[in-house]
Amino acid sequence: MAADAEDGRSPIVVAVSEDRTGTTFAIGPAMRRMLRTGFGARPCPLVFIASETYETREAFEHVHGHVLRHIAIILTGVLPERLHELGPIEFRESVTDRRLGVVA
Repeated sequence: MAADAEDGRSPIVVAVSEDRTGTTFAIGPAMRRMLRTGFGARPCPLVFIASETYETREAFEHVHGHVLRHIAIILTGVLPERLHELGPIEFRESVTDRRLGVVA
């Protein structure tokens, strides 16, 4: 993980993969261990949003607000008011490593 330019902290990276059934957001086992020991959190290994539920990410965001913040809270298991303590959370496309967004 590369260090974040603003504060020197390495971002938490969320792998994002999409297929015809929906979108999967995942964090690795090392990050889940760090969240359990460092924050007393109960992280979730992955979140899946079925494409039948919402046709596009924009449709989900229209109903529920910015999807990345919601996903970050669920994956990390950290309370919303403490999310900023983790530093940046980067969402990256699994195959291309393209940055899709950041929750800070």
